[in-house]
Amino acid sequence: MKFWSFLVLGLVVLAVSSCARVEQDQVNEWIDQYLEEKGLDFVEKSLETIVERRMAERGQQRPPTLQERLANRVEVSVGPSATKGPDNAPITLVEFSDFGCGFCGRAIPTLKELEKLYEGRIRFVFKHLPMTFAELSTPAHIAAMAAQEQGKFWEFHAKAFANQRALNEENIQKWAQEIGLDMARFERDRKKPEFAQRLEQNQAFARANGVNGTPAFFVNGVLIMGAQPVEEFQKVIDAILRGRETKVPD
Repeated sequence: MKFWSFLVLGLVVLAVSSCARVEQDQVNEWIDQYLEEKGLDFVEKSLETIVERRMAERGQQRPPTLQERLANRVEVSVGPSATKGPDNAPITLVEFSDFGCGFCGRAIPTLKELEKLYEGRIRFVFKHLPMTFAELSTPAHIAAMAAQEQGKFWEFHAKAFANQRALNEENIQKWAQEIGLDMARFERDRKKPEFAQRLEQNQAFARANGVNGTPAFFVNGVLIMGAQPVEEFQKVIDAILRGRETKVPD
């Protein structure tokens, strides 16, 4: 009875909302009476109707199944983005990330685990998408692209994510020196207009493909939103590697 009490409590409260105060025993009595009069089938249908109405009001639909996600992939261009792993790897994981995003930082251990689990079979691609505190993290993203010009992107990437609350100019200069960049070239490269254009292109892609937050990942074109557990990535990756996508249970 307790389980159903929770489910119907909201419906009962609507009927007693004008009361200033009621005792718990009285509420339980109302719940039992409501269930006895209406029956569980009525309650279930009422709850389903409420949920469907709320979802319709919000323009929401049920989450797509794994089969549907695999069948509706998005083409993501690697372009000039930094990569790690074999170019011919059967799996390409494209990450849209923000140095200032705490959830992006939390995803790093998951990505490292995937790198070990699928060693030699996965390529990582990093796409800059400053969103959370864009005005604070954008200079660090520009600096990372400048570091990439000298083959030091992943070193700068590590510095930025290890110091997410300190993405200031002083530290950017410090990290550039610590990873051994030619500082004169670094300063010149930071001014390249194509870096800002790259950010704009990433933002446009994100808007067009339902990415409204970071981190966001595309595994061979299959979207995975948020800092999901490694099992969520494995489910998609293993389905692709097996080549039996439509037979994989959701």
